[in-house]
Amino acid sequence: MKNGLIEEDGGLVFYQDDEPRHAGAIRENGAIYYIGKGGRAVRGVHNVHSEMTNGILKRGTYTFGEDYKLIPDSYIPPKKEKGHKKKAAKRMSVTRKLLIVAAVIALLAAEIVIAWILYDKEPEEEVGGQTAELVLPSFENEVPLCVSAFRQAYDGTISIRDALAAGEPYRPFVFEYQLPDRDGTLLLGEYSDLRDAREYVLSAKEKSLSIDNLKTGATYYYKVTVGDETYPGSFCTAKSTRFLSLPGVYNTRDVGGYTTIDGKKVREGMLIRGTEVDGLGGTADGKCYFLKEKEAAEPFGFAFEMDLRSEIRFEDGYRSRLGDGVVHKQYGSGLSYKEIFTDKGKETVKEIFADLADPQNYPLYLHCTDGADRTGTVAFLIEGALGIPEKQMTDDYMLTGAFVDGFEDNVRINGLFGGLESYEGSTVNEKIENYLLGAGVTAEQIRSIRNLLLEDA
Repeated sequence: MKNGLIEEDGGLVFYQDDEPRHAGAIRENGAIYYIGKGGRAVRGVHNVHSEMTNGILKRGTYTFGEDYKLIPDSYIPPKKEKGHKKKAAKRMSVTRKLLIVAAVIALLAAEIVIAWILYDKEPEEEVGGQTAELVLPSFENEVPLCVSAFRQAYDGTISIRDALAAGEPYRPFVFEYQLPDRDGTLLLGEYSDLRDAREYVLSAKEKSLSIDNLKTGATYYYKVTVGDETYPGSFCTAKSTRFLSLPGVYNTRDVGGYTTIDGKKVREGMLIRGTEVDGLGGTADGKCYFLKEKEAAEPFGFAFEMDLRSEIRFEDGYRSRLGDGVVHKQYGSGLSYKEIFTDKGKETVKEIFADLADPQNYPLYLHCTDGADRTGTVAFLIEGALGIPEKQMTDDYMLTGAFVDGFEDNVRINGLFGGLESYEGSTVNEKIENYLLGAGVTAEQIRSIRNLLLEDA
């Protein structure tokens, strides 16, 4: 059931019980929006009438930004009424107040009568296994895990460049509910018998629970328990790029989820790419990325951290921020675009692909500092070796533009394409495989990587 603000048709629409609602001023996630006709959030200058202030705003004129949020200090008070109009308005205000008082008294009287009639009755019977106080979601459609523009880009209906204009792509899964006066639990997993389920607390004081980093294009099963009653259900997540959320870490996404030229699917949860996690690098503009909560990485079960930074010097006893048991390995330089065609670059790529062929190294986290140039180059080689079509490989590279400036097109990667032109092959995938073989990666290692990361669609 749709409730709250939902991205739809290039804008924000406010739903209440699956119906778009002209709601006026609302407050959501700490921001103030104005919901006009058809439930659509407004942008620009808008006059807020008395009936639509909802106690959140004063009557007057406000400006709402491109993100639909109220721009602070944009309030313009209404013009004061003069002469007889002002007096008439005052009389109307007094009359309205008297009518409201009368209506409130009538409602209170009605409630007293109803309470007296129903006094000492048995509790309301359960209907369909749920009491009237219990409301659980009904998942009639696939659940999106990213902004709609990025789903459209994944499907090929709009360009990556157009999608990047939508801003932050990630969206968590939100389980909306209403419980009686007691807390409940939610078991959620990918198997119908819930043998892999994780448990969450559903607070009776809340109406929704946000869950991060579910897989895309997957079926999930759940069971809600309230007291002695259980309520099972399931839902499907929509296919899209699997953007991820790790606090303090950005440009983080799964290399999995794409379909190869020969109809295989790249497994999700095996190879994750992103920024540094220990805050030791630092970018040219002074940014650094530090995983704020180590426990946030635990659900991924990382075994190996593939660190493409060459400028960091690690002290003895360094431990991966991804977990005490995670193996951390640093590689040499020569990994950005045309650098991979140097002798040093080929040697480093050979070492990387040897580690990618080892099943003990999965799940694996691949990163440099920004997760952009070096990570983008290595990810491009991996995707090419797996057989992902060139269009999807280039699109995945450009998705970094949602987090880092300068990736709105594929200009930076032209050096990589140019270097591959000297290798045999009718497709970029064949050229990449021949480059890897020429760099010393064995055919057996490439087969091992494919067996580890590919599955039937």
